[in-house]
Amino acid sequence: MLLKLFSLLALVISINSYSQEFDENRCFKDSFSINLERSVGPFGVGKRFLYIKKSDCEIAIGYQPFQYKKTNWLIDVCREPIHIKKGDESVEVIKKDTACQSGEGDYCAEVKVVLDAIQNEGLIFAQGQREDLNSDHGKVYCAYLLAKKYLNGKKAFRVSEDMKGMLIKRTQKVTEKESNTYLPNVSNVPNSGSVSAGGDDLVDYSVKTEEPSDF
Repeated sequence: MLLKLFSLLALVISINSYSQEFDENRCFKDSFSINLERSVGPFGVGKRFLYIKKSDCEIAIGYQPFQYKKTNWLIDVCREPIHIKKGDESVEVIKKDTACQSGEGDYCAEVKVVLDAIQNEGLIFAQGQREDLNSDHGKVYCAYLLAKKYLNGKKAFRVSEDMKGMLIKRTQKVTEKESNTYLPNVSNVPNSGSVSAGGDDLVDYSVKTEEPSDF
């Protein structure tokens, strides 16, 4: 009996662990700013900085890989034509003129630099869980998804747009494996969707998260 109870508890915890999903609408509407700093070079004497500020539709990014080299970008995900503003005093506008499948052209090269900076300095080193928009990791992930979708897409976002499913495509694959462990029916467990287990079947959850195709 104790084994059955323990197995059921483990299953409920597994189900509920996927109930915390990344909130795309909140990501789109939130405003935030973060500063990330890490030591680089021999003995860690060098510093590398990444700054991200999101205000409504605008995402400002500052990247300083070395002491005397800093690049600033401004991306307005609600503005067309799709473009990147680069620089502060002398602003260079880099407009999208072709799809970046081949990676050729100034725009495609700049997109790669921007996204690489967010990935390598933000997504890898920011603290927290990416589903948590209160954490640095969640904020970086939000900015990355919005920037990538806009820069690789065909049109800008609308301010009133429902973002659910726009940035992340969620699919859930459920397989059944034979097991000697008996699990009572849990079809009425909250957040379990249409998944149920009974008899000698052990439900194995495998959740796959993908980014949707460009819109």
